[in-house]
Amino acid sequence: MARTQSKGNYLEFGKYVTTETPIALTIAGSDSSSGAGLQADLKTFTAAEVYGLTVATAVVAENPLEVRLIEPVSTVVLEAQLDLLFACYPIASVKTGMLPNAEQITVIIKHLETWKSSHPNGNLVVDPIIQSSTGSPLIKPGALTCLVDQLLPMADLITPNIPEAKTLLGAETTDPEKLGSDLAARFDAAALLKGGHGSSNTTASDLLITEDGITCYETNRIPGGHRLHGTGCTLSAAITAYLAQGNALEDAVAHGKAYITNAISHAFHWGPDLAALGRPR
Repeated sequence: MARTQSKGNYLEFGKYVTTETPIALTIAGSDSSSGAGLQADLKTFTAAEVYGLTVATAVVAENPLEVRLIEPVSTVVLEAQLDLLFACYPIASVKTGMLPNAEQITVIIKHLETWKSSHPNGNLVVDPIIQSSTGSPLIKPGALTCLVDQLLPMADLITPNIPEAKTLLGAETTDPEKLGSDLAARFDAAALLKGGHGSSNTTASDLLITEDGITCYETNRIPGGHRLHGTGCTLSAAITAYLAQGNALEDAVAHGKAYITNAISHAFHWGPDLAALGRPR
């Protein structure tokens, strides 16, 4: 489908035709350092040429070294954001990130159910944010139960790292294939087990488990990559964007993996301890 838009320049007014731009929505926390959360997601959507919408679940005062304060938004504020965006935009895919409490998750689920019923081909990506890169808890225990029992079974794709997968399953094993397979079976969804916490010092292997089997996406580890926060947010946002464009899941994950690897490769560094994901080139 195409639309006609007016375009002006210094010399004349004309018309041009452009294809419809896919729309993706992120429901997550606001990171004041812009390395993770809504800011990282929006930058990723834009780089992937997808129009990004944002619903804030919390305001987080943080930098790459510290989370100082988390202020969840009220359910009234949350619902107003969701109401306006779902009523107005043809959203192709949705990503959830930081969801601090059960009351918020209940409101979000209500809107996602309505969206799913009218957009059966829409994709829901759930990035189960449990703690920050610095170890600060980002979700209350009651919210974790609500996430596991109600939201994850709605997902088309779940994107935990190994510690998050262990928490979601209550498992002791660190075997990536078993964790990923158990996640996919438990929640009847595709699962991407992120490899940043894997045992290899030389490679980072992400495993995608679907009903068709297991696909491994492996890259060499990049020096200094472990000091970057927001890598998981950015990867799941990239996948969400590529799904919004109509890519098959396996292709969207491959594109997302390439995107985050590129962003790590071009990271910004301000001295030995302060760094941020860069702009892919």
